[in-house]
Amino acid sequence: MSRVKTRRFFGSAALLALFAVAGFVDIARAAVQGFGNSLDEIVALAKKEGKVRVCSSDPDEKDVEKFFSAFRQKYPGITVEYTRCRGTESREKILNELLGGHVDYDLLHISSELIPKFEKAGLLAGPFDWKKLFNIRDVFISPNRFMVAAGSSTDVILYNIKQVPKEHIPRDWSDCLDPYWRGKFLVETRANTFSGLYPHWGKEKLVDYARKLAANKPVWNRGNTESMNKVIGGEYPMMCGAYLSSALRSLTRDSGIPLGIAVPREVPANLFATFGVIKAARYPNAALLLAGYLASDEGQKSYRLVF
Repeated sequence: MSRVKTRRFFGSAALLALFAVAGFVDIARAAVQGFGNSLDEIVALAKKEGKVRVCSSDPDEKDVEKFFSAFRQKYPGITVEYTRCRGTESREKILNELLGGHVDYDLLHISSELIPKFEKAGLLAGPFDWKKLFNIRDVFISPNRFMVAAGSSTDVILYNIKQVPKEHIPRDWSDCLDPYWRGKFLVETRANTFSGLYPHWGKEKLVDYARKLAANKPVWNRGNTESMNKVIGGEYPMMCGAYLSSALRSLTRDSGIPLGIAVPREVPANLFATFGVIKAARYPNAALLLAGYLASDEGQKSYRLVF
């Protein structure tokens, strides 16, 4: 029997909530210096560069070859040098290094909370006409056209099926307010789950919920995967707000883990894998090409291979 209980999803208005932008830009202006004016020119320049250095939280190291195989087949001659960077701390370190003039990567998966800092510091190349160049759907393009997302994710509630009695299995966000969980459930410190509910709930309801959630004394923990593993390991019985994709991936790899998934009636949908080309990139066109590919319908299939 499936441990996932699907219920009603609300609209995708929250998909753009992660992008902190200063305003719209004129994408009809001259092409960005150093980049091709068309897809053909970008491909030609990328092949001359011959390489792209990318840092992202996915895929896992063991899935790298499978993940990038389709890109390599489509664009032979471009080497993808992949580094896995996980957690906001790793991206903060990269940010500080870039501010100091040290550039290790051409394409970077930027943590949502750091997007304003990268933009304010002027570290990203652009803007680009992603839709025209790569036929990317509007919802995956940041309003200022400096970044593109490779997909979206939804958030759920996780629980340890060996520790949680049937009568206390969480079904909805309101269950996280149950005094039964007081002081013994996890909430990820970034709280993206709840900010993603803002477009549907509105300020008043969200603030009221946040106060009640805090009053129930959650255990705050940094990192989605680390928190999920604590539930799987039995350190905590429940996590309120977690990536559905990560939970499904864990269950796919080991169906015997004691992980239960509850999908609430209203599920926030957030952009995932927001990529920006570093302005000082050594291989800029190859970085732009890879970002555009991953965010396209064709490229997003790579994520389905490893999730």
